[in-house]
Amino acid sequence: MFFGSLHSRKSVLAIALVTYAGFVSLMPVLAEEPVAEIDKRFADAPGLDKYPIANALYLIDDLTYSVTPDGTTKFFEHDAIKMLNNDGVSTYSNVVRLFDSRFEKIEVVNAQTITPEGKVIKVPEKSITIVPIIDSAPYESRKLLSIEFPHCVTSGIVEYELATTRNSGACKYWWQGSFMQNLDPILNSTFTLNVPTGTKFSSFISSKDIEGPEKSSKNGVDTYLWRNGNNEVLTPEASMPAVINYLKTVEVSNCSSWEELASWYGKEWDKAAAHTDTFGLKITSISSNAKPKHQRLEDILDWFSAKYTIEPSIPISYSLNTPDELFNCTTISVNDAAMLLCAIFKSYGIDSYPVLATKFSSEGHLADRTPAFEKADNIMLRINGDDGKDWWINPADGAVLQETTPAAYQNKDVVYLASGEQKGGVVRLSSSLASDYVRDIRLDILVEERNADIALNLTMKGETAKTWRSLMLRTADMPSNERENVLTYLSQEINKEFAIPTVPYSYYFPENTAQDAPFSLNSTVISAGLTSGTPDNEFSMPVTVFGGDRLISLLTNQKKRSKPIDLEHPFIDEIRVHVELPSEAKITSWPKDSQVDTTCGSFRTFSRSKNNELWLYSRLEVNKSWFEVKEMPELMPLVQAQSDCFKTLLKYTMPKTEKKAEDKKAEKKEKQSQPKPKADKQAPADGGIDLPGDLP
Repeated sequence: MFFGSLHSRKSVLAIALVTYAGFVSLMPVLAEEPVAEIDKRFADAPGLDKYPIANALYLIDDLTYSVTPDGTTKFFEHDAIKMLNNDGVSTYSNVVRLFDSRFEKIEVVNAQTITPEGKVIKVPEKSITIVPIIDSAPYESRKLLSIEFPHCVTSGIVEYELATTRNSGACKYWWQGSFMQNLDPILNSTFTLNVPTGTKFSSFISSKDIEGPEKSSKNGVDTYLWRNGNNEVLTPEASMPAVINYLKTVEVSNCSSWEELASWYGKEWDKAAAHTDTFGLKITSISSNAKPKHQRLEDILDWFSAKYTIEPSIPISYSLNTPDELFNCTTISVNDAAMLLCAIFKSYGIDSYPVLATKFSSEGHLADRTPAFEKADNIMLRINGDDGKDWWINPADGAVLQETTPAAYQNKDVVYLASGEQKGGVVRLSSSLASDYVRDIRLDILVEERNADIALNLTMKGETAKTWRSLMLRTADMPSNERENVLTYLSQEINKEFAIPTVPYSYYFPENTAQDAPFSLNSTVISAGLTSGTPDNEFSMPVTVFGGDRLISLLTNQKKRSKPIDLEHPFIDEIRVHVELPSEAKITSWPKDSQVDTTCGSFRTFSRSKNNELWLYSRLEVNKSWFEVKEMPELMPLVQAQSDCFKTLLKYTMPKTEKKAEDKKAEKKEKQSQPKPKADKQAPADGGIDLPGDLP
């Protein structure tokens, strides 16, 4: 698999970076008809009997990267993959590569399917397609190559050979590497580097299981060969850092350090961001230099959000477009969005600095990894705030001003590009306080026989709140039908957070919320069959039916855990629940009070019952975002306490006497005449509970 020009397998596209291969010259033209030949090379390849939980098996995974004296590079990849089940067929029957035709091309040397009987079927030309990533200037050269293997079946094999060439003028640096491990097993994996004799380069090997390099020299070329000596499969664990950090990797580059890379690209950035006077005239009406800095930023971001759509599928590129080229676009890439904002800010007297972020940095060892620009999955902007703290804009999450470190990169290494007054190099970003990320959930549950009306009030504080607020502001200018579609979609997404099947019948999204205020939204849903009962008229129901379970997945197989836990940021979850049962109900059991405190945080719950009503309050605080395996004994008591609270049911009994039909009819008519619970209905300020004075 690749970073930058690295080799990529489709099964890890979602967890790694996007494959950035080359422009496709379809040579040779592949035959339309199957070739009548038998290939017995893989006849004895193992199957599900040896790899019962795998979807596929890599039989060949050979990569060769060659650098010529003039700087041109060529990357050759050869893979043969056996399908072990239908999921393997679904995953590997299509090979994709993204590329930039301005300076790259790729030759499809071979693409074929080998049936379980050994019959070779060449991929027909019609199954190889090239389409633009997005039909928008200035991205016409960004395209996607797709190879479909139409005869791919279980126990069959797909095999392909691709050769990618990059022009010498594309970049002064070269970098390459291979992930020699996958979520599916690999029998044989090699990586070969060919460079002119005497060429100096840096390298990184992530695992002692990788053997090499074996060096040889011939005809002015030094060859280095690495092999994977252990084909074990990586099994993901709940809330672990990005899987990309744990795959066995070989990396090579002629760039000596991240500081060198940051200096080079920072100069390129400053050069591209130096806009013309014509561009300056185009943006004079966005804001006023007489306004405070914070207001100028908000004006620019509001204007930017209304004008541009940011397309995250366009790869981060070291080839930058200028603000003049980008101004009239409607859809732009993440790094072009950062570039354009940087130029606009400068016109309004605001200095912003580019920061390169990568998923390779989860454990804070980025400085040890080989410098490679195309490891980057994001470019953010850092601004010196008036409060002495850094303000951030993360274009990948929308054009929103954040006064805390972006969640996905807290406690992680990033690369500051050498731009303006900012020095370049690897920097560890700080972590927020738990109070910066508060999620307050209030539920009013009105039970009626086996069904329930549930009114939800969800209040968010922090980065998530700013994202929702920005989205609401954008919908305000949409045509009414489009806006309704967006709000309906958001309502459905909220509905997915319920732990029980529900049907929404009303929702409310605030349209005008103060920029610095928490963001609240309301939804009212119907749940059929919330309660379950016995012939003896004993009933039970869950109490906390929405959200709040961010950690419970950690309870699975924790004795075998080997990877750290990455929660992105500290947080506080508060849940207040008010349950109103039928008037004749008698509550017999409910979640009891508990309190757990560790060095990692705290969990506490308090509940009170009166007649047919229950009030419950729970509060989980996690004060760190990163947990080593050795810290699990301090974290798990919080997780277990929350799980126990959520799993404990509210139990109650109903009178066994059967009501007369006319009484039932009259009661139903009376209830129907009463107004439904409003979405903004809330429990008392203290949740109906005598909370200790040290709680909010």
